[in-house]
Amino acid sequence: MRLYRTIHAAARLVVTALLLCRPLAAATFHVAPGGDDANPGTIEAPVESLAAARDKARATAGAPHVIVLAPGRYFHGTPVGFDSRDSGLTIRGAEPGAVAELYGGLEVTGWKRWKGNIWRAPVPKGKRFYNLIVDGKTATMAQTPNAGSGYGGGVKPIGPAETWKPRDHISVPLEWRNYDYDDAQLFAFHDSNWFSETHAILDPPDANGIARVTGGNIGPRLFLRGVLEFLDEPGEWCLKNREGFVYYWPKEGTPDRQVIVRPVGERFLVFQGDSSERPIENVTIDNVSIVGSDFSKVWKPGDDNILPDPQGMVFGENIDNLLIKNCRLLAAGQCAIMLNHHAQNCRIGNNLIMQAGFAGVYMNGWPIFGGPFDSPEASNVNKGHTVEGNFIYDCGKFVGAGCGIQFYQSGGNTIARNEIGQMPRYGISYKGLCYVSFRRGEAFGRKITWDNHWDFIHS
Repeated sequence: MRLYRTIHAAARLVVTALLLCRPLAAATFHVAPGGDDANPGTIEAPVESLAAARDKARATAGAPHVIVLAPGRYFHGTPVGFDSRDSGLTIRGAEPGAVAELYGGLEVTGWKRWKGNIWRAPVPKGKRFYNLIVDGKTATMAQTPNAGSGYGGGVKPIGPAETWKPRDHISVPLEWRNYDYDDAQLFAFHDSNWFSETHAILDPPDANGIARVTGGNIGPRLFLRGVLEFLDEPGEWCLKNREGFVYYWPKEGTPDRQVIVRPVGERFLVFQGDSSERPIENVTIDNVSIVGSDFSKVWKPGDDNILPDPQGMVFGENIDNLLIKNCRLLAAGQCAIMLNHHAQNCRIGNNLIMQAGFAGVYMNGWPIFGGPFDSPEASNVNKGHTVEGNFIYDCGKFVGAGCGIQFYQSGGNTIARNEIGQMPRYGISYKGLCYVSFRRGEAFGRKITWDNHWDFIHS
Protein backbone atom coordinates (compact mmCIF):
# COMPACT_ATOMS: atom_id res chain seq x y z
CA MET A 1 0.00 0.00 0.00
CA ARG A 2 2.84 2.38 0.89
CA LEU A 3 4.52 1.68 -2.48
CA TYR A 4 1.22 2.39 -4.33
CA ARG A 5 0.86 5.77 -2.59
CA THR A 6 4.43 6.72 -3.51
CA ILE A 7 3.91 5.84 -7.19
CA HIS A 8 0.55 7.66 -7.31
CA ALA A 9 2.03 10.83 -5.79
CA ALA A 10 4.94 10.77 -8.23
CA ALA A 11 2.56 10.36 -11.15
CA ARG A 12 0.56 13.38 -10.03
CA LEU A 13 3.73 15.46 -9.83
CA VAL A 14 4.70 14.44 -13.38
CA VAL A 15 1.23 15.32 -14.73
CA THR A 16 1.28 18.68 -12.93
CA ALA A 17 4.74 19.47 -14.33
CA LEU A 18 3.64 18.60 -17.84
CA LEU A 19 0.60 20.85 -17.54
CA LEU A 20 2.73 23.72 -16.29
CA CYS A 21 5.22 23.28 -19.14
CA ARG A 22 2.56 23.13 -21.85
CA PRO A 23 2.56 26.26 -24.07
CA LEU A 24 -0.35 28.59 -23.50
CA ALA A 25 -2.98 28.19 -26.19
CA ALA A 26 -3.63 30.77 -28.88
CA ALA A 27 -6.80 32.81 -28.57
CA THR A 28 -9.25 34.07 -31.20
CA PHE A 29 -10.87 37.49 -30.97
CA HIS A 30 -13.93 38.40 -33.02
CA VAL A 31 -14.74 41.83 -34.46
CA ALA A 32 -18.11 42.76 -35.95
CA PRO A 33 -19.98 45.93 -36.92
CA GLY A 34 -22.28 46.77 -34.04
CA GLY A 35 -20.05 45.02 -31.52
CA ASP A 36 -18.90 46.66 -28.31
CA ASP A 37 -15.24 47.25 -27.44
CA ALA A 38 -16.11 46.44 -23.83
CA ASN A 39 -17.08 42.90 -24.88
CA PRO A 40 -14.66 39.99 -24.42
CA GLY A 41 -14.32 39.48 -28.19
CA THR A 42 -15.98 36.09 -28.43
CA ILE A 43 -18.08 35.18 -31.43
CA GLU A 44 -21.20 35.69 -29.30
CA ALA A 45 -19.96 39.01 -27.88
CA PRO A 46 -17.57 40.60 -30.44
CA VAL A 47 -15.73 43.87 -30.13
CA GLU A 48 -16.36 46.65 -32.64
CA SER A 49 -12.85 47.76 -33.62
CA LEU A 50 -9.62 46.23 -34.81
CA ALA A 51 -7.69 48.27 -32.23
CA ALA A 52 -9.76 46.81 -29.38
CA ALA A 53 -9.14 43.27 -30.63
CA ARG A 54 -5.42 44.03 -30.85
CA ASP A 55 -5.37 45.29 -27.27
CA LYS A 56 -7.17 42.19 -26.00
CA ALA A 57 -4.72 39.98 -27.87
CA ARG A 58 -1.82 41.81 -26.26
CA ALA A 59 -3.34 41.34 -22.82
CA THR A 60 -3.86 37.59 -23.30
CA ALA A 61 -1.07 35.15 -22.57
CA GLY A 62 -0.15 32.68 -25.27
CA ALA A 63 0.37 33.04 -28.99
CA PRO A 64 -0.08 33.20 -31.89
CA HIS A 65 -3.44 34.93 -31.59
CA VAL A 66 -6.04 35.42 -34.34
CA ILE A 67 -8.36 38.36 -35.02
CA VAL A 68 -11.41 37.44 -37.11
CA LEU A 69 -13.36 40.21 -38.84
CA ALA A 70 -17.02 39.64 -39.67
CA PRO A 71 -18.33 40.99 -42.99
CA GLY A 72 -19.05 44.70 -42.98
CA ARG A 73 -17.46 48.14 -43.02
CA TYR A 74 -15.01 49.34 -40.38
CA PHE A 75 -14.21 53.07 -40.44
CA HIS A 76 -11.23 54.50 -38.56
CA GLY A 77 -10.56 57.98 -37.21
CA THR A 78 -6.87 57.24 -36.59
CA PRO A 79 -4.28 54.82 -38.00
CA VAL A 80 -4.01 51.41 -36.30
CA GLY A 81 -0.51 50.52 -35.10
CA PHE A 82 1.15 47.20 -34.33
CA ASP A 83 4.58 46.60 -32.80
CA SER A 84 6.81 43.77 -31.62
CA ARG A 85 4.26 42.71 -28.99
CA ASP A 86 1.98 41.67 -31.86
CA SER A 87 4.37 39.17 -33.44
CA GLY A 88 2.60 36.04 -34.62
CA LEU A 89 -0.76 37.77 -35.03
CA THR A 90 -3.16 36.79 -37.81
CA ILE A 91 -5.86 39.20 -39.02
CA ARG A 92 -8.36 37.52 -41.33
CA GLY A 93 -11.85 37.87 -42.69
CA ALA A 94 -14.48 35.47 -41.45
CA GLU A 95 -16.01 34.83 -44.88
CA PRO A 96 -14.41 34.48 -48.33
CA GLY A 97 -14.28 37.33 -50.79
CA ALA A 98 -12.57 39.96 -48.59
CA VAL A 99 -15.98 41.24 -47.49
CA ALA A 100 -14.62 42.60 -44.22
CA GLU A 101 -13.70 46.15 -45.28
CA LEU A 102 -11.19 48.16 -43.26
CA TYR A 103 -11.28 51.86 -44.18
CA GLY A 104 -8.40 54.21 -43.42
CA GLY A 105 -10.77 57.08 -42.76
CA LEU A 106 -14.25 58.16 -41.78
CA GLU A 107 -17.43 58.13 -43.81
CA VAL A 108 -18.65 61.49 -45.09
CA THR A 109 -22.38 61.89 -44.48
CA GLY A 110 -24.98 64.65 -44.47
CA TRP A 111 -24.88 65.30 -48.21
CA LYS A 112 -27.18 68.00 -49.60
CA ARG A 113 -27.55 69.26 -53.13
CA TRP A 114 -25.68 72.57 -53.51
CA LYS A 115 -25.82 73.82 -57.11
CA GLY A 116 -26.99 71.85 -60.11
CA ASN A 117 -25.38 68.41 -59.97
CA ILE A 118 -22.92 69.38 -57.23
CA TRP A 119 -23.52 68.20 -53.67
CA ARG A 120 -21.74 69.13 -50.47
CA ALA A 121 -21.34 67.68 -46.98
CA PRO A 122 -19.84 69.00 -43.73
CA VAL A 123 -16.32 67.95 -42.73
CA PRO A 124 -14.18 69.08 -39.77
CA LYS A 125 -12.35 72.35 -40.26
CA GLY A 126 -8.59 72.19 -39.90
CA LYS A 127 -8.32 68.59 -41.10
CA ARG A 128 -7.29 68.74 -44.73
CA PHE A 129 -7.23 65.70 -46.97
CA TYR A 130 -6.04 65.20 -50.53
CA ASN A 131 -7.78 61.97 -51.48
CA LEU A 132 -11.50 61.22 -51.51
CA ILE A 133 -12.62 57.60 -51.80
CA VAL A 134 -15.97 56.83 -53.43
CA ASP A 135 -17.14 53.22 -53.35
CA GLY A 136 -13.55 52.03 -53.01
CA LYS A 137 -12.18 54.18 -55.83
CA THR A 138 -10.15 57.37 -55.89
CA ALA A 139 -12.22 60.36 -57.02
CA THR A 140 -10.67 63.11 -59.16
CA MET A 141 -9.85 66.38 -57.45
CA ALA A 142 -11.38 69.27 -59.44
CA GLN A 143 -8.70 70.39 -61.87
CA THR A 144 -7.77 72.16 -65.05
CA PRO A 145 -7.27 70.79 -67.60
CA ASN A 146 -9.78 68.06 -66.87
CA ALA A 147 -7.72 65.39 -68.61
CA GLY A 148 -4.92 64.89 -71.12
CA SER A 149 -1.20 65.54 -70.96
CA GLY A 150 -1.31 68.75 -68.90
CA TYR A 151 -0.91 71.26 -71.71
CA GLY A 152 -3.43 74.00 -72.40
CA GLY A 153 -5.01 74.35 -68.97
CA GLY A 154 -4.25 78.05 -68.68
CA VAL A 155 -1.42 77.62 -66.13
CA LYS A 156 2.21 78.38 -67.03
CA PRO A 157 5.46 78.08 -65.05
CA ILE A 158 7.41 81.26 -64.30
CA GLY A 159 11.17 81.08 -63.82
CA PRO A 160 14.45 80.24 -65.54
CA ALA A 161 14.20 79.16 -69.16
CA GLU A 162 16.86 76.47 -68.66
CA THR A 163 15.57 72.98 -68.00
CA TRP A 164 16.08 71.41 -64.56
CA LYS A 165 16.25 74.87 -62.95
CA PRO A 166 14.00 75.39 -59.89
CA ARG A 167 10.85 77.43 -60.45
CA ASP A 168 8.57 78.69 -57.70
CA HIS A 169 5.95 80.81 -59.48
CA ILE A 170 3.13 80.18 -61.93
CA SER A 171 0.87 82.46 -63.92
CA VAL A 172 -2.89 82.01 -64.26
CA PRO A 173 -5.49 83.87 -66.33
CA LEU A 174 -6.48 87.17 -64.78
CA GLU A 175 -10.10 86.07 -64.36
CA TRP A 176 -8.89 83.41 -61.89
CA ARG A 177 -7.29 85.89 -59.48
CA ASN A 178 -10.15 85.90 -56.99
CA TYR A 179 -10.57 82.15 -56.74
CA ASP A 180 -9.87 80.47 -53.38
CA TYR A 181 -6.50 78.67 -53.55
CA ASP A 182 -6.33 77.74 -49.87
CA ASP A 183 -6.66 73.99 -50.57
CA ALA A 184 -5.23 74.03 -54.09
CA GLN A 185 -2.32 71.95 -55.40
CA LEU A 186 -0.16 72.17 -58.50
CA PHE A 187 0.67 68.84 -60.13
CA ALA A 188 3.67 69.32 -62.45
CA PHE A 189 5.78 67.02 -64.58
CA HIS A 190 9.50 67.71 -64.69
CA ASP A 191 11.02 69.21 -67.82
CA SER A 192 12.22 65.71 -68.67
CA ASN A 193 8.73 64.19 -68.17
CA TRP A 194 10.38 61.41 -66.16
CA PHE A 195 8.96 62.39 -62.78
CA SER A 196 6.31 64.65 -61.29
CA GLU A 197 5.94 66.88 -58.25
CA THR A 198 2.96 68.21 -56.30
CA HIS A 199 3.17 71.69 -54.83
CA ALA A 200 1.12 73.84 -52.49
CA ILE A 201 0.04 77.36 -53.43
CA LEU A 202 1.85 79.62 -50.94
CA ASP A 203 0.55 82.98 -52.16
CA PRO A 204 -2.57 83.41 -54.32
CA PRO A 205 -2.35 85.18 -57.68
CA ASP A 206 -1.50 88.88 -57.55
CA ALA A 207 -2.89 91.60 -59.81
CA ASN A 208 -0.84 90.19 -62.69
CA GLY A 209 -2.02 86.62 -62.12
CA ILE A 210 1.32 85.46 -60.62
CA ALA A 211 1.14 82.96 -57.73
CA ARG A 212 3.95 81.59 -55.58
CA VAL A 213 4.22 77.83 -55.05
CA THR A 214 6.50 75.65 -52.93
CA GLY A 215 8.87 75.31 -55.88
CA GLY A 216 10.92 72.69 -57.64
CA ASN A 217 11.31 71.22 -61.09
CA ILE A 218 8.12 72.57 -62.62
CA GLY A 219 7.85 71.90 -66.33
CA PRO A 220 5.20 73.03 -68.83
CA ARG A 221 2.83 70.08 -68.21
CA LEU A 222 0.67 71.32 -65.33
CA PHE A 223 -2.60 70.53 -63.60
CA LEU A 224 -4.00 73.04 -61.11
CA ARG A 225 -6.24 71.24 -58.63
CA GLY A 226 -8.47 71.85 -55.65
CA VAL A 227 -10.26 75.02 -56.79
CA LEU A 228 -14.04 74.94 -56.58
CA GLU A 229 -14.54 76.79 -59.87
CA PHE A 230 -12.81 73.88 -61.63
CA LEU A 231 -15.43 71.38 -60.41
CA ASP A 232 -17.19 71.10 -63.75
CA GLU A 233 -17.74 67.42 -64.57
CA PRO A 234 -19.00 64.19 -62.96
CA GLY A 235 -16.59 62.36 -60.65
CA GLU A 236 -14.78 65.47 -59.41
CA TRP A 237 -14.55 66.74 -55.85
CA CYS A 238 -13.14 69.74 -53.99
CA LEU A 239 -12.45 70.59 -50.35
CA LYS A 240 -13.20 74.01 -48.87
CA ASN A 241 -11.51 73.49 -45.54
CA ARG A 242 -12.06 76.93 -44.07
CA GLU A 243 -15.78 76.61 -44.77
CA GLY A 244 -15.90 73.04 -43.46
CA PHE A 245 -17.41 71.48 -46.59
CA VAL A 246 -16.43 68.95 -49.23
CA TYR A 247 -18.07 69.24 -52.66
CA TYR A 248 -18.72 66.36 -55.07
CA TRP A 249 -20.39 65.78 -58.44
CA PRO A 250 -21.46 62.11 -58.54
CA LYS A 251 -20.82 60.13 -61.68
CA GLU A 252 -24.25 58.61 -61.19
CA GLY A 253 -26.93 58.53 -58.54
CA THR A 254 -26.69 60.57 -55.36
CA PRO A 255 -23.83 60.62 -52.81
CA ASP A 256 -26.06 59.56 -49.94
CA ARG A 257 -26.27 56.15 -51.63
CA GLN A 258 -22.50 55.82 -52.01
CA VAL A 259 -19.77 55.03 -49.49
CA ILE A 260 -17.66 58.20 -49.46
CA VAL A 261 -14.65 58.31 -47.15
CA ARG A 262 -12.19 61.03 -46.17
CA PRO A 263 -8.83 59.49 -45.15
CA VAL A 264 -7.20 60.42 -41.86
CA GLY A 265 -3.55 59.75 -42.62
CA GLU A 266 -0.98 58.72 -45.20
CA ARG A 267 -0.47 55.48 -43.25
CA PHE A 268 -3.34 53.30 -42.09
CA LEU A 269 -2.19 49.87 -40.87
CA VAL A 270 1.27 50.39 -39.39
CA PHE A 271 3.49 47.44 -38.48
CA GLN A 272 6.59 48.84 -36.83
CA GLY A 273 8.91 46.71 -34.76
CA ASP A 274 10.77 48.07 -31.77
CA SER A 275 14.10 47.87 -33.62
CA SER A 276 15.87 45.88 -36.32
CA GLU A 277 17.15 43.59 -33.56
CA ARG A 278 13.63 43.15 -32.18
CA PRO A 279 11.34 43.31 -35.21
CA ILE A 280 7.67 42.53 -35.42
CA GLU A 281 7.48 39.18 -37.18
CA ASN A 282 5.23 36.42 -38.50
CA VAL A 283 2.16 38.60 -38.99
CA THR A 284 -0.50 37.49 -41.50
CA ILE A 285 -3.23 39.60 -43.13
CA ASP A 286 -5.64 37.35 -45.00
CA ASN A 287 -8.90 37.85 -46.90
CA VAL A 288 -9.78 41.44 -45.98
CA SER A 289 -10.27 44.66 -47.93
CA ILE A 290 -8.06 47.59 -46.96
CA VAL A 291 -9.39 50.82 -48.40
CA GLY A 292 -8.08 54.36 -48.47
CA SER A 293 -5.24 56.48 -47.16
CA ASP A 294 -4.25 60.08 -47.83
CA PHE A 295 -1.87 61.77 -50.23
CA SER A 296 0.43 64.67 -49.30
CA LYS A 297 0.00 68.41 -49.58
CA VAL A 298 3.49 68.56 -51.14
CA TRP A 299 5.26 65.64 -52.80
CA LYS A 300 8.67 65.66 -54.49
CA PRO A 301 11.02 62.79 -55.31
CA GLY A 302 14.39 62.92 -53.62
CA ASP A 303 17.80 62.89 -55.26
CA ASP A 304 19.23 59.57 -56.42
CA ASN A 305 15.87 57.75 -56.16
CA ILE A 306 15.68 58.34 -52.39
CA LEU A 307 12.16 58.81 -51.04
CA PRO A 308 12.23 61.71 -48.55
CA ASP A 309 9.06 60.58 -46.77
CA PRO A 310 8.07 56.93 -47.42
CA GLN A 311 4.36 56.31 -46.93
CA GLY A 312 2.04 53.36 -47.38
CA MET A 313 -1.56 52.44 -46.61
CA VAL A 314 -0.01 49.28 -45.15
CA PHE A 315 3.34 50.41 -43.76
CA GLY A 316 6.00 48.10 -42.35
CA GLU A 317 9.39 48.84 -40.80
CA ASN A 318 11.57 46.61 -38.64
CA ILE A 319 9.44 43.72 -39.83
CA ASP A 320 10.18 40.11 -40.82
CA ASN A 321 7.96 37.47 -42.40
CA LEU A 322 4.87 39.58 -43.06
CA LEU A 323 2.32 37.73 -45.20
CA ILE A 324 -0.42 39.61 -47.05
CA LYS A 325 -2.64 37.32 -49.11
CA ASN A 326 -6.11 37.13 -50.65
CA CYS A 327 -6.74 40.81 -49.92
CA ARG A 328 -8.04 43.82 -51.80
CA LEU A 329 -5.95 46.98 -51.32
CA LEU A 330 -7.77 49.93 -52.86
CA ALA A 331 -7.38 53.71 -53.27
CA ALA A 332 -4.18 54.27 -51.29
CA GLY A 333 -3.02 57.87 -51.32
CA GLN A 334 0.61 56.89 -51.84
CA CYS A 335 1.75 53.25 -51.87
CA ALA A 336 -0.66 50.43 -51.11
CA ILE A 337 2.15 48.50 -49.37
CA MET A 338 5.39 50.13 -48.24
CA LEU A 339 8.06 48.05 -46.48
CA ASN A 340 10.70 50.52 -45.35
CA HIS A 341 14.33 50.09 -44.30
CA HIS A 342 14.63 46.85 -42.28
CA ALA A 343 12.14 44.40 -43.80
CA GLN A 344 12.93 40.79 -44.64
CA ASN A 345 11.31 37.68 -46.08
CA CYS A 346 7.87 39.21 -46.55
CA ARG A 347 5.34 37.69 -48.95
CA ILE A 348 2.70 39.56 -50.95
CA GLY A 349 0.52 37.10 -52.83
CA ASN A 350 -2.83 36.70 -54.57
CA ASN A 351 -4.02 40.24 -53.88
CA LEU A 352 -5.95 42.80 -55.91
CA ILE A 353 -4.20 46.19 -55.70
CA MET A 354 -5.86 49.11 -57.48
CA GLN A 355 -5.63 52.89 -57.75
CA ALA A 356 -2.69 53.57 -55.48
CA GLY A 357 -1.48 57.15 -55.69
CA PHE A 358 2.12 56.04 -56.20
CA ALA A 359 3.08 52.34 -56.29
CA GLY A 360 1.21 49.15 -55.60
CA VAL A 361 4.11 47.53 -53.71
CA TYR A 362 7.28 49.39 -52.69
CA MET A 363 10.28 47.84 -50.91
CA ASN A 364 12.50 50.71 -49.75
CA GLY A 365 15.94 49.83 -48.39
CA TRP A 366 18.41 52.24 -46.84
CA PRO A 367 20.13 54.68 -49.22
CA ILE A 368 23.75 53.94 -49.91
CA PHE A 369 25.07 56.77 -47.76
CA GLY A 370 22.47 56.39 -45.01
CA GLY A 371 21.66 54.28 -42.00
CA PRO A 372 23.44 53.20 -38.82
CA PHE A 373 25.90 50.82 -40.51
CA ASP A 374 29.65 50.34 -40.65
CA SER A 375 29.81 48.37 -43.90
CA PRO A 376 27.82 47.93 -47.12
CA GLU A 377 27.17 44.31 -46.17
CA ALA A 378 25.52 45.37 -42.90
CA SER A 379 23.28 47.83 -44.76
CA ASN A 380 21.65 45.03 -46.78
CA VAL A 381 18.57 44.79 -44.56
CA ASN A 382 15.65 44.96 -47.01
CA LYS A 383 15.67 41.61 -48.80
CA GLY A 384 14.27 38.17 -49.39
CA HIS A 385 10.73 39.19 -50.36
CA THR A 386 8.28 37.37 -52.64
CA VAL A 387 5.68 39.26 -54.67
CA GLU A 388 3.69 36.68 -56.58
CA GLY A 389 0.31 36.19 -58.19
CA ASN A 390 -1.04 39.71 -57.65
CA PHE A 391 -3.25 41.79 -59.93
CA ILE A 392 -1.97 45.39 -59.77
CA TYR A 393 -3.84 47.96 -61.82
CA ASP A 394 -4.22 51.71 -62.39
CA CYS A 395 -1.65 53.06 -59.93
CA GLY A 396 0.28 56.32 -60.11
CA LYS A 397 -2.91 58.32 -59.63
CA PHE A 398 -0.98 61.17 -57.94
CA VAL A 399 2.66 60.49 -58.91
CA GLY A 400 3.75 60.59 -62.53
CA ALA A 401 6.45 57.95 -62.02
CA GLY A 402 4.02 55.54 -60.37
CA CYS A 403 4.33 51.82 -60.91
CA GLY A 404 3.04 48.41 -59.97
CA ILE A 405 6.09 47.16 -58.05
CA GLN A 406 9.21 49.08 -57.06
CA PHE A 407 12.34 47.93 -55.21
CA TYR A 408 14.99 50.39 -54.05
CA GLN A 409 18.15 49.02 -52.45
CA SER A 410 16.34 45.74 -51.90
CA GLY A 411 17.67 42.46 -53.23
CA GLY A 412 17.37 38.70 -53.18
CA ASN A 413 13.69 39.00 -54.06
CA THR A 414 11.30 36.94 -56.16
CA ILE A 415 8.78 38.66 -58.43
CA ALA A 416 6.64 36.18 -60.34
CA ARG A 417 3.31 35.81 -62.15
CA ASN A 418 1.92 39.26 -61.38
CA GLU A 419 -0.46 40.95 -63.79
CA ILE A 420 0.26 44.68 -63.94
CA GLY A 421 -1.52 47.24 -66.10
CA GLN A 422 -2.25 50.93 -66.68
CA MET A 423 0.75 52.50 -64.97
CA PRO A 424 2.06 55.96 -65.91
CA ARG A 425 5.70 54.90 -66.14
CA TYR A 426 6.81 51.45 -64.95
CA GLY A 427 5.29 48.04 -64.49
CA ILE A 428 8.20 46.85 -62.33
CA SER A 429 11.06 49.15 -61.30
CA TYR A 430 14.30 47.99 -59.68
CA LYS A 431 16.55 50.82 -58.49
CA GLY A 432 19.88 51.27 -56.82
CA LEU A 433 22.35 54.02 -57.72
CA CYS A 434 24.30 54.45 -60.94
CA TYR A 435 28.06 54.78 -60.71
CA VAL A 436 28.18 58.45 -61.76
CA SER A 437 25.98 59.31 -58.76
CA PHE A 438 28.53 58.14 -56.20
CA ARG A 439 29.50 61.76 -55.71
CA ARG A 440 31.09 61.48 -52.30
CA GLY A 441 33.67 58.92 -53.41
CA GLU A 442 33.59 57.10 -50.07
CA ALA A 443 31.07 55.23 -47.95
CA PHE A 444 31.48 53.24 -44.73
CA GLY A 445 35.15 54.23 -44.72
CA ARG A 446 35.77 52.61 -48.11
CA LYS A 447 36.79 54.38 -51.26
CA ILE A 448 34.30 53.71 -54.05
CA THR A 449 35.72 52.62 -57.39
CA TRP A 450 34.27 51.14 -60.54
CA ASP A 451 35.49 47.71 -59.49
CA ASN A 452 33.85 47.73 -56.05
CA HIS A 453 30.80 49.98 -56.48
CA TRP A 454 28.52 46.97 -56.90
CA ASP A 455 29.30 46.04 -53.29
CA PHE A 456 27.22 49.05 -52.24
CA ILE A 457 24.18 48.24 -54.37
CA HIS A 458 21.72 45.65 -53.08
CA SER A 459 19.00 45.76 -55.75
